[in-house]
Amino acid sequence: MADVPLLILFLVAVGLALIFIEVFLLPGFGVVGGLGFISAGLACVLTYERYGAVPGLVMCLGVTAVALLAVVTLARSRTGRTMVLGKALAKGSGADEKSVGTGTELGARGTTLTPLRPSGIAMFGTLRCDVIAEGEFVEAGRPIRVCELSGGRVVVEVDGESS
Repeated sequence: MADVPLLILFLVAVGLALIFIEVFLLPGFGVVGGLGFISAGLACVLTYERYGAVPGLVMCLGVTAVALLAVVTLARSRTGRTMVLGKALAKGSGADEKSVGTGTELGARGTTLTPLRPSGIAMFGTLRCDVIAEGEFVEAGRPIRVCELSGGRVVVEVDGESS
């Protein structure tokens, strides 16, 4: 059992390496990170069995501290800052549900570029947008008005006022 300290060090090194790979190279919590946590946990268990409760606890706290340091370092790195939204989006900044991904507003008027049966393409000013007709077939070139926005879905109806 003279090689147990080497096995513990090996398991800690492999576990932390796998956790670092998961945090820095492979986004998400997957198999690699799970294997890293299992390896580091096994090192903690072996330390506890071989050396007692206090060294086992110290090993677990040390491994946890290094893994948390990796996550904090990632969050403060340039790569981490691109993954996390730095500012909250204010209401009315154009990022509310009624305009997400569409660039249109409720009540906006435009013209169909293609026939809507029931979906097609319309032009709102200089913006081309995928739209869905509400209930009826609409020929190309007809004036339309946005009557419903739901996420990225734009529902239009024929605009009777522009005729």
